Amino acid sequence: MNTFIIVLFILNVPIKKINFIGNKSISTGDLQQEIVSQKNIEFYDANITYDTEKILRVYNNHGFFSTEVTPDVKATEEAVEIIFTIKEGPRPKIDSIGIYGISRNGIDHLFTIRVGDYFIAEKIDVTEKKIENYYKNRGYPFAVVTSSQKPDSGILAFDIETGVIHYIRQINLHGLKFCNPNVVMREIELKSGDMYSKEKLYNSQREIYGLGFFSTIDVEMLKDEPDTLDLLFTVRELKSRILNLGLGFSIPVSFLFSFGLEELN
Repeated sequence: MNTFIIVLFILNVPIKKINFIGNKSISTGDLQQEIVSQKNIEFYDANITYDTEKILRVYNNHGFFSTEVTPDVKATEEAVEIIFTIKEGPRPKIDSIGIYGISRNGIDHLFTIRVGDYFIAEKIDVTEKKIENYYKNRGYPFAVVTSSQKPDSGILAFDIETGVIHYIRQINLHGLKFCNPNVVMREIELKSGDMYSKEKLYNSQREIYGLGFFSTIDVEMLKDEPDTLDLLFTVRELKSRILNLGLGFSIPVSFLFSFGLEELN
């Protein structure tokens, strides 16, 4: 059980010292960086509640699920000393990892957490994102991955809902006033009829922004049919200039050359 108590209300007194007792697995320096209370700043009793909860979250994220933290505040008229006494409790390991919703074949390489590891929240979150992005890059824009844990039993489970494969129906642009739409369209990796890909969509946004003509670029996915999407790129043009340079020829031999400087806004 995660427990803590607060017993004092003190104002306008600086913190002289902060000590941690019982922290064997997480360093004092790492815990100190996580809390609000710091040496030589003014003491606030409300911060002790926050700091205690934050220490518990740090331990929980490192795979400790029954940690107890008890704060103690020793005060004089001149200064305050804070002591956090920590009972870390057991740190269970993962005995099995279950996959629900799809077959595990082909996605083993996406797991950053393995049997025998502790229940580390960061590794679990990274694995969720990697699996989710794997499917979003293969035509499943609404793929969702969630995890559940039973530390007492050593069980970690991932539930994967891919939905159906979606294809791009139309790509539309909004917000263009001066820039040629073809200039923007050629930077979009996805084309009509292509299978959806989150990576290609992000690449397209980056390439459009790299043109240097726009201050913002937003993309909306508009669901049309059960298996198709329309993409709407909404841009805001910068006040800038575009140099237009053209060269051509006609028959009989005569060269055509054009040069122009346009004000975008």
